Amino acid sequence: AARTPRPAVSVAPEGEALAWKGHAPRQSSLPFRPDGKVDYESIDQSPVSQVLMGTVRNLLADATGHDSRTPGYDGVMELVREVNDTE
Repeated sequence: AARTPRPAVSVAPEGEALAWKGHAPRQSSLPFRPDGKVDYESIDQSPVSQVLMGTVRNLLADATGHDSRTPGYDGVMELVREVNDTE
């Protein structure tokens, strides 16, 4: 009897997103601001995110010699662009 080929990525059963088993994880989307950019405010408010963002921001500020005046994710991305432009 011929076997039916398995799809490369299967859909996870309801309530399970087992990407390590090949299931496609459920997708979610961040909200957008009126100007069309992604709104990271909900992420920026998380304590874990604040610690991680602060650590990365300090490393980037050390690399550039200054910090950005722009708060949150947008400020970190300004520093990232500046570091990338120097390499």
